Amino acid sequence: MKRRARLGRILAVVLGLSWGLLPGPASAQSPIVPAEVADVGVARSGADLSLSWTPVTQDALGQPATIDRYVVYRGTGPRFPETFAPAGVSETPGFVDPGAGEGAGDLYYLVTAVNEAGVEGPARPSVFTAAPALTGHWTATTIELQWTDALPADGPAVYRVYWGPAPRTYTSWQDVGLARSHSLAGLVPNRNWYAAVVALDALGNISAFSNEHVDAVAGTIELRSHDASHLCFTGCEAQEGEIVRNSGREIMVPVEFPAGDWVRITLTFTADSRLCDDPIAPDKCGDNNPGWNPCGDPWDRTASVYLVLNDCIETGGNCYAQAGNLELIRTITPFGTDAPEPDGSGEVPPAVWTFDVTPFAKLLTGTKHVGAYIATWVSPGWYASVDFRFTEDPAQASPEPPADGVIPVWFLDGGDSTATVPVTIPAGTTRVAARLFTTGHGGIGKPECDCPARPCDEFCSKWVQMVVDGEVKREVFPWRTDCSPLGEGICGEGTCDEWNACGCPSCTYNRAGWCPGFLACHENEPCDQDFDATSWFVPGATHSIGVRVPDITPGAYWANSVAVYWYED
Repeated sequence: MKRRARLGRILAVVLGLSWGLLPGPASAQSPIVPAEVADVGVARSGADLSLSWTPVTQDALGQPATIDRYVVYRGTGPRFPETFAPAGVSETPGFVDPGAGEGAGDLYYLVTAVNEAGVEGPARPSVFTAAPALTGHWTATTIELQWTDALPADGPAVYRVYWGPAPRTYTSWQDVGLARSHSLAGLVPNRNWYAAVVALDALGNISAFSNEHVDAVAGTIELRSHDASHLCFTGCEAQEGEIVRNSGREIMVPVEFPAGDWVRITLTFTADSRLCDDPIAPDKCGDNNPGWNPCGDPWDRTASVYLVLNDCIETGGNCYAQAGNLELIRTITPFGTDAPEPDGSGEVPPAVWTFDVTPFAKLLTGTKHVGAYIATWVSPGWYASVDFRFTEDPAQASPEPPADGVIPVWFLDGGDSTATVPVTIPAGTTRVAARLFTTGHGGIGKPECDCPARPCDEFCSKWVQMVVDGEVKREVFPWRTDCSPLGEGICGEGTCDEWNACGCPSCTYNRAGWCPGFLACHENEPCDQDFDATSWFVPGATHSIGVRVPDITPGAYWANSVAVYWYED
């Protein structure tokens, strides 16, 4: 009598055993068991039995997996592993068992997949009815994990902890016996780590994976979007991954923002005007200031970091100052010719600004493009770096916590416009705030503003109005009087003929909401850009909001951006 293959009893791989896997740190290859082998079929060819199955392309977590080989097991009874033995190995999703069609009795087959790390998929159904439930917390040096029993509670023989630098992408593991806690030590700081736990019984059956826990050592993550990105007016070479627009004056970079219960997010913007081969303005300082660095950008420039939220990248236009995008920080660069002392060294110190962006945490998630902009008209221009710092440490919590909702209202509205933007505040909102950046520009004229027909709003103090539903809800008077760290008149005799600061840290005159080398602020530092706007809006209703600057001098302009954010019950 010829032997039959029990097609109705062919066993495929399910979540379970990792054959031959030694506990301990993994290599760069995946330690996760491959997914099950599906659709195993058997056909008779003379005395041989030919097996085929669907190729495995994923691991048990659904992540892409590279399969090195398949192992075929043959048994004379349905109990695995007691009645089974290896029948052979195949590098392809098929196998021929020579002569297996001869003889009496039934045959049973199992097929497992083995990944490039040598981890073999499981070969029998799991006995576990529930996976462990995982929790955890960070400390200054570790991530501490705790979990509940897998069910049935008497099933586990060992718990296995997996962890890695990306969601469901684990690069390391450790068997911890029957302990229901484990400390992850020696992790690289300033990044998120993702962990999960499984249970294995005495026969190697493996439970489903637990929920995933994510944490960072010390509860802090630091990431850099721009790393010395070269901003200049035409001709600058972009780094890999950078999107350059606006004739080289803005650069966007994709950023994968980290997950976490952040209580403070800060942005640090560094701008560096470096040496040049040929001086841009060799005679700018004149005979009175020999030896000062003639290179770098000889002018102060508007600079900004922003979050891209609209489709400007896809459409191919500029993203800076476009509606729908969110300005995160605004500064004015120092004069690029500033040097610590007139020694002719040409060492130009970078400018560094840090600003709290915690209320916008809801938008700083997932993959977004971050833009950096400097309004330079020269080359070599500026090198810009942008760093974010996220923390869960309650001792470092921001006075303005993450908002429940954020709407970018304006991004560089011209100031004299009567245009408005609709804003709907959700029902249940208990507090609303508005963040405003406003700076006046146009510098032809004297600081005394005795130039009514000339664009001198850089040096003129004017009211800026926040208008809701046609009613002025708030007026601010952005005027900086702290632009003179070394005292009035150090840059000249009451005129602003030496704007490049030859021999000065900064031009010293008072300005409309800004100073060279400082954050843009409504008032003197420290900066507070936020207003309580709760009374401006009715929750559940739609309102119109605008920004106005009455009496802008012809030829001058005001750069205004507004974001509204709110907190719910």
